[in-house]
Parts: sequence; structure tokens; C-alpha cells
Amino acid sequence: MLMRFEDRRSLIHSLDPRAKLAAALALSSFIVLSSGAQALSSSAFVLALFPLASASVKAAAWEARWLFFPAALPLVFHALASDSAASGLVASFSLLGLLMVPVLLVKTTRPEQIASGLHWFGVPRRAALVFLLALRFVPGFQRGLQETRIAQACRGASRRNPFSSALPSLHSAFRAARSLSVSLEARGFEEERFLPPCRPFSGRDAVAVSVFLFFLLIFYNLKP
Repeated sequence: MLMRFEDRRSLIHSLDPRAKLAAALALSSFIVLSSGAQALSSSAFVLALFPLASASVKAAAWEARWLFFPAALPLVFHALASDSAASGLVASFSLLGLLMVPVLLVKTTRPEQIASGLHWFGVPRRAALVFLLALRFVPGFQRGLQETRIAQACRGASRRNPFSSALPSLHSAFRAARSLSVSLEARGFEEERFLPPCRPFSGRDAVAVSVFLFFLLIFYNLKP
């Protein structure tokens, strides 16, 4: 599944979630604000980080196949509006790299660590908790959607209407959310004790941030 943490032993998994959040925000902003060689190099850098996370590029590409359609839209628009599709290809590859940044973050960081990092950066605890619960529900929603499609295919239902699968999955997700809220209230849920505290920064985190800033400086010095 796409938006799910994968428990592996890798360099990126071992880094502090606050360092990964800051790097993801900086890299995403750089991709959005850059163009040409800068955007291409930074997007390629994002894809090159997947092997460092002990993640197969082929498997990640298959899981992220639904991202290819929005990433291909700039290529189509540029091809229709101009004679050359080179600029559209650059824009599509940059958009793909931008979309893969949060995918890499979620795959290498536990949801509760992301929420704790967000709270450390000043995000209200309740908002960080909502983000954490949303991440927890995404794999369940994907699993429910796949099961609904299989059940409808066994009944001979047509797959042309996407709402026929999405609506039952949304109903199941809302029902699970309601059950979770009732369960938390029954157990006397307190926000202050839910998010784990962030551990102190280590030397590995400092080295990783320094290397990331070094590559970002190289990308910035490239000609657009």
C-alpha cells in the first residue's frame, strides 16, 4: 500500500522525524520554486533516496502508479500548447518527484513520530493527532476499497463507475471513525499522553542534515 509505514532497517528510517520533516518541506519547496536542471536534479535526488530507505524502486513505482496520471498532465498540456514537449517532460518529472516526497516520508517514519515532530514545530496537538489518525485510516481505506472491488467483480458488477466502489469504502471508513471516537471517549482519552516525546538529536542526524544541505546547495547553483 502507498501511504503506509514500512518497518525496515535503513539510514533514513533511523533519522529523527523532525529532520525528515524539515528536509521534506525544504525539498518540496525547492522543487516548486525551481525549474529546468534544478527541478530535474532535485526530483532525481528524491527517487535516489528510496534505495537508501531499503525500498525497491520497482515496488515503489508500482504502488505509486496512481501518481503517474497527475504527473503526466503537464506533459500533455505542454504538448498540446507548444511544438516541443521537453518543457512538459521536465514539469511532469518535477511533479512526480514532488509527489514522491510525502510518500517517502510516510514509508520511513512512524505516524506517531510524524505527529510528534509536527507538534514540536508548533502544530497544535489536536491538529497533529488528527493527522496521525488520518494516516492510520489510509491503509484501511485502501484495503476496504480493494475488497469492495473484488466483491463487486465476483458479482459481475461493472467497473466503469468509480463511485460504486468508493461510496461503500467511505461508508466503512466513517463507521470506523465513529467507533474509534466512541472508544476513545469511553477510555478517557487525553491528548497530552497520546503523542510520544521526541528524542534528542544525534550526531547521525546532524551529519544527514549537513549532507542534505550540501546537495541542496549544489542543486541551487545549477543553471535553470
